[in-house]
Amino acid sequence: MKMRLYILSLFVVFSAHGKSETFNNSEIRDWTNCDNNVVHGKLVKYDRSRNSVYIARPLSEGGSFWYALNKLSADDVVFVNDKVANLNKVVLPENLYNDAYFNRSSYAEWKWYDPKYLVIEDPVIFNWSEMRSRYRTTNRSGWAVLSRCYEFGTHLQPRQRSPGFAPSHWNKSIMSFSAILRQYGVSERDLAKLKWFYSKEDWVYKTSVILRKVGIEHKVGTYNYKRVKECIENGIPLLAWYTNSLGHDEMQVINCYRLDARENARVFGTYKKVYYIKVPRK
Repeated sequence: MKMRLYILSLFVVFSAHGKSETFNNSEIRDWTNCDNNVVHGKLVKYDRSRNSVYIARPLSEGGSFWYALNKLSADDVVFVNDKVANLNKVVLPENLYNDAYFNRSSYAEWKWYDPKYLVIEDPVIFNWSEMRSRYRTTNRSGWAVLSRCYEFGTHLQPRQRSPGFAPSHWNKSIMSFSAILRQYGVSERDLAKLKWFYSKEDWVYKTSVILRKVGIEHKVGTYNYKRVKECIENGIPLLAWYTNSLGHDEMQVINCYRLDARENARVFGTYKKVYYIKVPRK
């Protein structure tokens, strides 16, 4: 029975310290606690949930042990914090954002960078009062239309993974996508970064992934007259897929709707899915 309790206690101790950072090749150093007691050992782990460190030392000196970080000296706390910061520090890959490298790299040698290195410097913040000021209604022609909805900014074409020319509806879709990102507040410098991480195929087939990566939360659904109407009336253009006259699926910016719901259904009947932005209640 005692053995079972001992094994159980060990299991609880180690499972409690499951969320920890591990340090390899740490140097042996002096550790001083609040009572000025000093031990020699090296830092092996740091447990975030318990805010404690695991210090390794020989059995002849008492063995390894866990110890609360807030009970160590100020110098020890700084040492541990620096170790954790260096461990989690993201080192940017070589030639990232080097436009000269991007331009001279051939199709065969170019490799897209891991999106984990993409940092959005200008967080998207919706200015709802400004967006609502775009709303315009022209009853004579039966349309509700957003003004100032096609401010493209700098458009930088991403590369494609497959050889050859991209279909024309791909390029139109990417232009619409980049336009909607600018309308939502993605800065030109953040927009320019995306070509390092996402190909033309990604822009077309991983639309939601890119939207979330730049900080735009949304839901994808079918064309819904009431939801589209609500967004347009709040000054929010929407990105949507529709079937063009050649039968190709293409992305387009929705910046208007017909005031008559039946007429609207006829005009927008080829729209398949829409990326809806959450609208705050007035």
